Amino acid sequence: MSKVPGKPLYPVVYLIAALGFMVALDRWFPLIDVGFWAARMFGWSLVVIAIVGVMAGDLKFRQAGTTILPFEDPMMLVTTGIFQMSRNPIYLFMTLGLAGLVFVLGSLTPVAIMLAFPVIIHHKIIPIEEHLLEERFGEKYTDYKMHVRRWL
Repeated sequence: MSKVPGKPLYPVVYLIAALGFMVALDRWFPLIDVGFWAARMFGWSLVVIAIVGVMAGDLKFRQAGTTILPFEDPMMLVTTGIFQMSRNPIYLFMTLGLAGLVFVLGSLTPVAIMLAFPVIIHHKIIPIEEHLLEERFGEKYTDYKMHVRRWL
């Protein structure tokens, strides 16, 4: 397995940065207050669903005896559970959590960061992951790619 040249930042770093920028934008540049209690409760519901979804993905990796870290050498190709619906369900759930945070915070300014997150992951992380998986699992991964969408 080849090494990733100039290993990029792990997705969780982008997630933490997104969370920080979203909170900062909401506090310093709030735009259109949508912070009524029902919206906040809806937002918290999305955050909880996102956390459970990420944990389900992590559990699948643990059960398969492989790493969740995207640039490490995977021992198994995980294609069951939530990975039957999407090749990147953990990133979907991370994005859902950020969407929930928009409602929790109460202003629309953080939407820009929430929308940027999956774009960054799509262009900076997923191509590297897919290359490593194709290199490691060959036709098995190619077949998986043909039958399961990248996002939804």
